[in-house]
Amino acid sequence: MNSYNEVRQALDPVVGVPFRELAPALGIDLPADATRRKQAGGDVVEKVLQIAKNSIPKPDLEYLGTEVKTIPLNTRSRPREWTKISTFNIASVVAEADFRRSSVFAKLRSILFVPVMKTNNDAPDFWYLRPSFLWLPTEDQLVRFETDYQMIRTAAAAEDWGGLSSGSGESLTLKTSDKRTRDKSPELKRRAWWLKASITREICEQNLWPHKAIEERRDQLLRP
Repeated sequence: MNSYNEVRQALDPVVGVPFRELAPALGIDLPADATRRKQAGGDVVEKVLQIAKNSIPKPDLEYLGTEVKTIPLNTRSRPREWTKISTFNIASVVAEADFRRSSVFAKLRSILFVPVMKTNNDAPDFWYLRPSFLWLPTEDQLVRFETDYQMIRTAAAAEDWGGLSSGSGESLTLKTSDKRTRDKSPELKRRAWWLKASITREICEQNLWPHKAIEERRDQLLRP
């Protein structure tokens, strides 16, 4: 897709459509297995936006330089879980010059978030998409990501496996819960970069329910 307008035109018609109707129309099977169920939202969005499944280190919307990520929400419109950003390769991270020239920064610099409303986390038939939004991190957020990145990069250079454990970092973190490597030694575990739910909640507050803007508008209306 060559413009965000094309992206909106593709996504808007399917917003609010229950997955039990949307998935069959797209030729997607909703998995009964809970471990695979989390992928349903991503599968739907990839199909709608015609994003190919591959491991090429390029943006999902290559022409726009933008990643596409689903973000599962509960009934209070709060993120249910962490958000995976990209795979983690210890040798590549150690070789990178700095955060703003890193592979994870390239993924974080521009993300189209597509919220998936999971009114019942165990019933994907009733999940549906909410309107997407484009997120560009603020300078404050980038500084926080950079702090987490530097801490993790230092641990990577020292091969400090404790520092490379799941949950390292305040906002940008690693996760090592890949089932295929769970029982292996630390140096053989597969890792990935993730955003913690605390930062995705902040992102949602900025874009889905901007309380500060609403309060400022309310104050303006109440002024004599």
